[in-house]
Amino acid sequence: MLKKTTFYLVLAAMGYFWMTGYSVAQEAGKGSQQEVKEARLAVEGMSCDVCAGALKSQLQEIRGVEKAEVSFARGEARVWYRGGDEVFREVEKAIKKSGYQLASVQEAGAMGGMHKMSGMSSAQMVKNQTQESTESASRMLSPAELKKWLQDDERDFLLVNVHIPYAGEIPGTDLFIPFDRIQDNLSRLPADRKKKIVVYCRGGHMSAIAARTLAKLGFSNVYDLKGGMRAWTKAGFPLTKKSK
Repeated sequence: MLKKTTFYLVLAAMGYFWMTGYSVAQEAGKGSQQEVKEARLAVEGMSCDVCAGALKSQLQEIRGVEKAEVSFARGEARVWYRGGDEVFREVEKAIKKSGYQLASVQEAGAMGGMHKMSGMSSAQMVKNQTQESTESASRMLSPAELKKWLQDDERDFLLVNVHIPYAGEIPGTDLFIPFDRIQDNLSRLPADRKKKIVVYCRGGHMSAIAARTLAKLGFSNVYDLKGGMRAWTKAGFPLTKKSK
């Protein structure tokens, strides 16, 4: 009698654990089989194919993103991802942190037609853009301010041109380092991470990426020329161009 009771108890326990394991596997399967969504984003501000390539690399590093395509010619980013709004928000954040603006955002499910993203209202999007612009502006430098700094007899900063390909320079430039090769050129940068560094490019997008990279590497006194060389010449200041 005792052997039979033990047998049935073991059998019942095996059944319970089998059912529990099956349920867990089902839930795990649901997570791995989430529908792939496609988001199309009209991106303003990209100035070259290199910028588009750099943005594509950043988007593909986001967890949940399956694939990303970025076109400078069309001013568009397309992202395929699994997950909810939190994944898309990371995509949006990466685009804005690269110095670009979102003109419009659309999303399509695997079988659905295009429709506006419902995860964030237009008002909230504008609010976020304003907040992030304010945050980034705290380390921005206007052409007039840079001109004044360059005229100071006790100049205490390093001026770095990060634009590629070479498109001219601001007189007084100290270094030329491609925006996507900052880490490879650490030996050319000050050993003192508190040293003031000003970066610039042609329009401001490559320099925004370079400034973030420098900050991640521990440089705590980095400034970015707002509007780049275009803003510099628009303010009436000269550029020089040397053969490279």
